[in-house]
Amino acid sequence: MGEPYQTLRLLASRPGRPAQPLRRIQERGNTQRFQQRPGIDNAQERPYLSFRQEQTHTQCVNTMGQFPIQNHRRTVQRPGTDLQLDCNSPKVERYTMKLPVISPIMKRIRNLRYRPEIKEIPPEQRKTGCLLATIAVTFRCMCKCAHCGSASYRASAKEEMSTEEIKNLIKDLREIGVNSINFFGGEPLIRKDLPELVKYVKSFGMGAAIDTNGYLLDREMASRLAEAGMDMVHVSIDSADRETHDRMRGVPGIFDRAVAAIKYSKEAGMTTRIGAYVDRERLNNGEFERLIELGRKLGAPLRTLTPVLTGKWQDAENERLNDEEKRKFRALLGPGVAYWEQATCNSPDAEFICACLEKDYLYITVLGDVTPCVYVPLSFGNIHREPLRNIVRRMWASNLFKLKACNQCLTNTDTFRKKYVNLKAKPGAYPTWIG
Repeated sequence: MGEPYQTLRLLASRPGRPAQPLRRIQERGNTQRFQQRPGIDNAQERPYLSFRQEQTHTQCVNTMGQFPIQNHRRTVQRPGTDLQLDCNSPKVERYTMKLPVISPIMKRIRNLRYRPEIKEIPPEQRKTGCLLATIAVTFRCMCKCAHCGSASYRASAKEEMSTEEIKNLIKDLREIGVNSINFFGGEPLIRKDLPELVKYVKSFGMGAAIDTNGYLLDREMASRLAEAGMDMVHVSIDSADRETHDRMRGVPGIFDRAVAAIKYSKEAGMTTRIGAYVDRERLNNGEFERLIELGRKLGAPLRTLTPVLTGKWQDAENERLNDEEKRKFRALLGPGVAYWEQATCNSPDAEFICACLEKDYLYITVLGDVTPCVYVPLSFGNIHREPLRNIVRRMWASNLFKLKACNQCLTNTDTFRKKYVNLKAKPGAYPTWIG
């Protein structure tokens, strides 16, 4: 197969001048976590690449393996500028990316769903350091999934934010530096105004993505979303077997609709992935391997999550993978696929890969609560009662972000769970911050 790793070299050029190589980056321990598949030298085929420019405090990183290449950040790329790989795939020694001239750079960056404009982040937008925000536009859903993380926090349609309230939130998110927004649920497509919201996101030059079960994503809806500017679609599929998936979701026929949704989304030109999770049973009975094969047939890579002990899985400690199962899981995924529970999670030298601990991500619930992550049931404030910027500043200043010596998902950390997650939330609301 040949050597799977190469040396990172970025080529940039100015009009009328030949391409000049940027300085080769040096290995920086566990922070270099991007692994290239052998024989691939096309930027479009490397969806897990992440950049961090330390000198200018600009970043393009992905999030815990959940949202590959949805983090949009205006970056500066100059000859001689050090770049640091910051991704949660296995550590690599070296890697190559060849971008010979400016126009191909723009084309490939656009294909990766980064913003094509390359500018420095204004200083006032660096205060939060946040790259990606997820907005839960509804908790309503036709499914009854046993593993749902939102099921414990229900809200009626009357409690949902209005179209104008969400637009105001999107504007506020842009003002604090967020450059990509993911629409979450429940099932986001239950809301009739979603294409309008996507179009509003794109009016600020931000990236837009959605997590959906695919039930309502027919050809017409896919076309409307694409016209609005939707960049990425994640369609949830729990099993490659039709009957198993329908049973797990509690909706007859939803497997066929999900598969059709993937086809319609790709047909409309949107980047499309399968959203999947793996627990011990699915890993050991071969179900996960069959799901990988389904993704290959559909031309939709898997965005894979391991069990996060929150929501309906709050007490499902036995669902977590042991060390042997983690190795098996990693082997099935192959190089270049993000996975957040690293073997070094108990090492004092481990690097953080949790995006909320890196202050790269935040989540706003249907009720307006601001939390560090979809899976962290702690509210630092509510946008209906105080400005978003104030809430985010308070959140980033909390002791929660001073945790060290752990690079796994925060919600799966024993210390954090005992102190916060094991607090039982009231129906329809998150526990308030008590740290």
